[in-house]
Amino acid sequence: MLEIGIALSLNPKLLLLDEPLSGLSDGEISEVFGLLQQIEKNLTLVIIEHKVSKIVNLVDRLCVMNEGNFICEGEPDNVLCDPSVRECYWGKSEMDQSIT
Repeated sequence: MLEIGIALSLNPKLLLLDEPLSGLSDGEISEVFGLLQQIEKNLTLVIIEHKVSKIVNLVDRLCVMNEGNFICEGEPDNVLCDPSVRECYWGKSEMDQSIT
């Protein structure tokens, strides 16, 4: 939160965050999420995050990458339902088992 505060002191129009939730407890994640909700009202956020489920309600657009390539982008609900995204997260064998 200190690093976010320092960045905000420069009055940016765009804030890039690289895994802001990494290594945080659930309580700390809630605090940072609350801060991000306030910030996103006044400037554009670009967030790189592995914990997609924690930020899905914050973002207007979600892009998913696998091995350095974009595999899907769009509205969060649509992206999370995309077969290529589901396969990337859960694996093809898991997807096949859930179908049968």
